[in-house]
Amino acid sequence: MANQRIYDEVDGLKFTTSDIEVGGVTSIGTEQSFTHNVDSLSDGVQGPSDADEAGQRETFRIVTTDVMQGIPILIGTHASMQFFGHESGVAPPNNYGKVVLIVPVPHALDFQAQRGQYATATIDGMCRFNLAASEFADVEGFTEHQAAPTLRHPLRLWQPKSVVHGSLLPSAVQSVAFSLAGRVLEDYGDTDKGMTAVDVAGFALGAVTLTIRDSGQQTGPPTHNMPTALLKNGVKDLVVSFEGVGDTPDAVLTLRNCKFRKSARAGGRDWSGYTLSGVMQWRDPSGAPPLIRTINDATPADRLINFA
Repeated sequence: MANQRIYDEVDGLKFTTSDIEVGGVTSIGTEQSFTHNVDSLSDGVQGPSDADEAGQRETFRIVTTDVMQGIPILIGTHASMQFFGHESGVAPPNNYGKVVLIVPVPHALDFQAQRGQYATATIDGMCRFNLAASEFADVEGFTEHQAAPTLRHPLRLWQPKSVVHGSLLPSAVQSVAFSLAGRVLEDYGDTDKGMTAVDVAGFALGAVTLTIRDSGQQTGPPTHNMPTALLKNGVKDLVVSFEGVGDTPDAVLTLRNCKFRKSARAGGRDWSGYTLSGVMQWRDPSGAPPLIRTINDATPADRLINFA
């Protein structure tokens, strides 16, 4: 049997309509399944005699080091998502297989940055079946023997250099993370074969986490350390500076209206570590009237979450 394998299937990722190209992709996964799976009763035999499925659905997950593309992907309008992989045993120039997902709807973002590693963004989404008759083969297409795609060099960032929360400057930062998840509404009906209705109805913020090794004593009375000071600091913008990689300049991540709610201490033979977790609130605590932040404000600097 001929070799039909595809490898390195992370090249040339692009979202059309929004015209967003993504580099530094480490993995792309898709999953096809059914919303409803129904098995009959035994009907007098040893097991179910009938098994039926309905509501075709397709989801995807992207992991990339091109982290500043995360928010634009999440808030953009996308007609398709395409990516390429090498065809095993096929000689250049036309030795790439192309996968196209129709109407991808991204709905979740998970950002992770840790000292000594490249920051990553994980993006989850679901495809909208744009016609009642659309099925798996219409939503995920594959074309073989394609020319090499255009590659984008990712804007990589790595270890956080500094963190500011209001007037506090915790040191020895080990990691920073946040997550953003949309409330996904999905449905099919009548003669639809797949999910013809996929909408994101607002976003919920997951925990903001910050890990530091700063045990510095803060002024009292009573005296306390930096993690306790952060817990006492209330609602402030969390501003994190990152080192750029190669020709990528340094960048600043602003998480507005961040409030820490928990600090967990880990002590042992190593340096003491503190992992703080908290939330971002959509409403700025100051101002008259108070400003309600969004993730898709026309001015990026005014967004709840912004890279600059």
